[in-house]
Amino acid sequence: MPWRWLEEEAPCTSDTRAGLDAALAVFRDLGATIRAVEPPPMQLFNDAKKIIAIAELYSIHEKDLKTRPELFGASLRYRIIAGSLVRAEDYVQAMRVRRDLASAMQQIFTTIDLIMLPTGEPAGKLEPVPHYTLFNDPSYTTAFNVSGNPALSVCSGYAANGMPQSLQIVGRLFEDATVLRAGHAYEKATPWRNRRPALSRPPQAAVP
Repeated sequence: MPWRWLEEEAPCTSDTRAGLDAALAVFRDLGATIRAVEPPPMQLFNDAKKIIAIAELYSIHEKDLKTRPELFGASLRYRIIAGSLVRAEDYVQAMRVRRDLASAMQQIFTTIDLIMLPTGEPAGKLEPVPHYTLFNDPSYTTAFNVSGNPALSVCSGYAANGMPQSLQIVGRLFEDATVLRAGHAYEKATPWRNRRPALSRPPQAAVP
């Protein structure tokens, strides 16, 4: 468990923490031993990912952005334009940081089988997001996008708003099967895969 991430860098809500603790209790009952690990700061993963992602996004979409920008949604257009400001030196340095972070993550996996943490917070009402916040929110998944480790998300209960909670299970490089086995064992030991969130139906049109 990367407790520093969850308790200091990007604390989750009490509801999500309670769901995580319950999921860990299930794994203890299944025979797992749970201990803390100390990966590099989450912010380093986020920073490297942002630089690499927006630079590569611009390299892919540059032509279309310049010739038909009206076909892009405002949010995506903002992200692509940001990539045009990344210098080659910045991109190369971000790739070097990514290499070092990935190496540090693999070193942690020499002493453990899996890392577990939430995938994120339960879904809320979809609201417009200001463009300037698109790159600022911490993410529990970014570190493993950067390091390349296989990760699985499984339902781990339901929050107070009725939306599913999620548990992220991360494994060693190329050990996807171990991750899937852990997720399968958890799903067999819990009732969550058989439950679905209650979704309200849209009002039916009157039949003339």
